[in-house]
Amino acid sequence: MIAQLHIEDKPFQVDFSKGISIGIPIELHSDQALAWHAEPVQQTPVEAPGFVGDIRRGGAVNFKRLTLTPHGNGTHTECVAHIMSTPITLKDIHVHPFLSQLISINVTEMHNQNKITKELLEKKILKWPNKAKGLIVRTLPNLERKCQENYSEKDTPFFTPKAIELMNNLGIEHLLVDLPSIDPRQDGGKLLAHKMFWRDAEMRTKKTITEMIYVPCSAKDGLYLTDIQMPKISTDAFVSNPVLYSVIHKNVY
Repeated sequence: MIAQLHIEDKPFQVDFSKGISIGIPIELHSDQALAWHAEPVQQTPVEAPGFVGDIRRGGAVNFKRLTLTPHGNGTHTECVAHIMSTPITLKDIHVHPFLSQLISINVTEMHNQNKITKELLEKKILKWPNKAKGLIVRTLPNLERKCQENYSEKDTPFFTPKAIELMNNLGIEHLLVDLPSIDPRQDGGKLLAHKMFWRDAEMRTKKTITEMIYVPCSAKDGLYLTDIQMPKISTDAFVSNPVLYSVIHKNVY
């Protein structure tokens, strides 16, 4: 289905019949993508006198309780409440579909201990569409193992504050990465990249970070309409399923 859309009076076309999910599926009975020593997602039946929420045990229906840790169980979207004491939660962040640019960065291009620097981003973002509000960063090699990786004791690439400052200057409101964090695994709690991203108080109710995505190799670098699908819940982060739609007519520069 091809749709003609306008964002801030700029026309473009999107193919809604070919959405690409970049959320990591959570398989309850196999290896799961984990971080920060979180336990795997678990599902247990609700029980009460004369009732069990499990058909296999004789119950009339399946009625299950899910136990999960959003920051450590697969793809999740977080807001400023992750790093600040604030009444703002995910239910207050109104994320409508937005334009994003997908870029890929090979780990061999990163120097200085896997740092994603401002200079490296500038090489990848050769031309920034002035209507885009999102940046999607895919690291290479793009192994499918990312969908079952346990990052709890693994050092991964991270962003320098200057790189995040560049994003702020470009007007990026939504950052999506295939990493467990945009900061180093061990930084003494400084969280400099997170704090830089949410530095502007006026933008805090608009901006999100989505971590532990997986962008299939079939998705080419370029422009996409992005829809972050998540429930309205009063917390700092929750599991999400971002979906990308290819932009056909790229008259947005």
